[in-house]
Amino acid sequence: MEQPAFIVAVYGILVAQLLLTLGVMYWLRQRKTALNTVLHIVYLVLYAALALVLALVPMPLALKFTLFTALSLVLGALLHQISGDLATAVVNFVLLGTIALFVAMSLVGLALAAMGVELSWLLKYIVYGSLATLVAMVGLLIWSSTLKTPEEKARFTAVFKVVVVISMILTSMYIVWATDAIATTGLGDTLSDAADAAIGLYLSFIDLLISLFVLQEP
Repeated sequence: MEQPAFIVAVYGILVAQLLLTLGVMYWLRQRKTALNTVLHIVYLVLYAALALVLALVPMPLALKFTLFTALSLVLGALLHQISGDLATAVVNFVLLGTIALFVAMSLVGLALAAMGVELSWLLKYIVYGSLATLVAMVGLLIWSSTLKTPEEKARFTAVFKVVVVISMILTSMYIVWATDAIATTGLGDTLSDAADAAIGLYLSFIDLLISLFVLQEP
């Protein structure tokens, strides 16, 4: 697959899956589907499981697209659970903000690629930072089980939102790296490689969207 065709494939897959996810979210909002804590947890578990399988397990192209589509459906339902208490105007504002941030980071990556800047060295720092953020999130979950007073809950919320912002910065760095890599090295030359690149960008978009939803909470 030539480089232009590869780029078209990556972003074509990305846009199709995002439209599916957002379509499910807005459809559930329109139906006023009730929020459910148990379903929220189930969707989170399915999200983590599908994302890990897609990231780590080699598989045929047809199975990869099937699981990617399943992930998109699950995340549409999860986003409804996360954003269900927010007004539609707020949801629309957060979505537009996510799109703007994603496009801005992509343009930075394209600009660096056009200048011949190669960012392969950046990936390991993104991975290390993401692992550290994950450890911090686990620590915060443990801390949250010990909260009793409003003051403790306020401190927890403040620290949690700082970690969320750090996660957003790391995700933005990944988008810059991935866009630069797609425009230069290509991250491969097959449709399966294009799907892998699209999955990475898709999960980055979703991470930014969920983070911005979380930051809207008091």
